This record gives sequence, C-alpha cells and structure tokens, in this order.
Amino acid sequence: FVNNTTGDDRRSGTTDELTGGDGPLRSITRALRAAEFGDRIVVAKTKKPYHESLSLQAGRHSGTVDRPFRLVSNGAGLDGTREVPVLQWAYYDQGAYRYRPRSLTRQILFLDGKPAKRVSVEKGKQPPKLEALQWCWVGGYIYFRPEKGKTPADYVLAHTYLRVGITIYETQHVLVSGFVVQG
Repeated sequence: FVNNTTGDDRRSGTTDELTGGDGPLRSITRALRAAEFGDRIVVAKTKKPYHESLSLQAGRHSGTVDRPFRLVSNGAGLDGTREVPVLQWAYYDQGAYRYRPRSLTRQILFLDGKPAKRVSVEKGKQPPKLEALQWCWVGGYIYFRPEKGKTPADYVLAHTYLRVGITIYETQHVLVSGFVVQG
C-alpha cells in the first residue's frame, strides 16, 4: 500500500493503515522496488499528487493470467507540473507575458490544473498576437496573454517541470488502472 501523505518508505507497506510499526509506503517507486511477481500495489488518492516516473520491468513486475501484477489507484495523480513563479513572468508585448522554463522541451502550460489553449507557431517565427488565456511556445519561452486588466499573478499557472509517466517494459500480464497522469 502507498500513501504519499501518511506513508513512510521505511515501512513494509503491507497494510494501508498505521498499525504498530507498519503502514503504507510513501512512494510508488519504493513499492515497486519491494514488489514481487504477481503482487498488487494499491496507491491511495490524496489531495497531493505523486511526483514520480514509474518503470515496471521484466519478471519482477509481471504476473500470470490468473494472477496479474497490478498497480491500481482510485484516481491518484502522477503530476510533473510546477507553478510558474509569479516574479519570473516578464511583460513582452501587446498584453502578453513570457517565461523561460528550466526545461526547453515539450512544454505545456496549465491554467487552474488544466491545459491552457495553445497556439501553434512554426519554427523560426515570432510569437503571434495571442487572445486572452492563450499561450504559445517560441524560442525557449512560454508566452501567455492574460485577460484585460490582469497579469499572470492573477492565475494559477503551471508548466511541465518533472518527467512523470508509466513505462512498462518486457512484462507479462500487467494491469495498471485508475491513474491521472499530467505534465
């Protein structure tokens, strides 16, 4: 069992409640290291997302038709986003602001936890005139235009920051269910 708010990676994870010296693990990665053929890992949905990239590999993370290896959740989030620091936004032009993220690949801008409306720009072109709440990715910068009379500080804006996801490699009879993966 895994719970990123009440868990502790020094425990065994054999129960979802704190009992004696045992209870859930804190990280899914630790649970995967402890898992064996045909095991079931149950990940608790909490208010806090998990910031992990998961890899299920070979025999240890495999099962049989009758006893599959299972990684299950009831909507737990694997989230690679991070809020854009408000002071990092710089005014650009025509009501738009820009921010240069640490990672210069595969960016997505999230507005209130959901992908914002993206405007595609051809390589080598300048940022277009954006409409309110639109964004684009040009020359290593995220450009965003807030609504009239507002600044980026008036929104919860996050971007792709950490690599998260689930990789399944050379396994058999695996069931992964219930996760929300973003960013």
